[in-house]
Amino acid sequence: MVFKKNKKGDSFTNRIFITFMVFTSILFLVISIYFYINYGDKEEEFSLLFIILFIASFIGGIVYTPVHLEFLRYKEYNLYIAVKIKDD
Repeated sequence: MVFKKNKKGDSFTNRIFITFMVFTSILFLVISIYFYINYGDKEEEFSLLFIILFIASFIGGIVYTPVHLEFLRYKEYNLYIAVKIKDD
């Protein structure tokens, strides 16, 4: 999948990507608060799990989003290159 050539398409793709990262971290935070309030000590493992997922997704978004936006400056950059593990 190659990113669109025009700036308007790139801007829309970037906004969607950043919005997804933010909503994912907020979702994990809300779920962890829900489990903590409703179940308290009975489901402490789930609350802890979702708090850890919130922290991981928040830090991941802080690290990955600027790197992704920086690489979008290069025309040869696409999603395949971003997720490729080793050179062929």
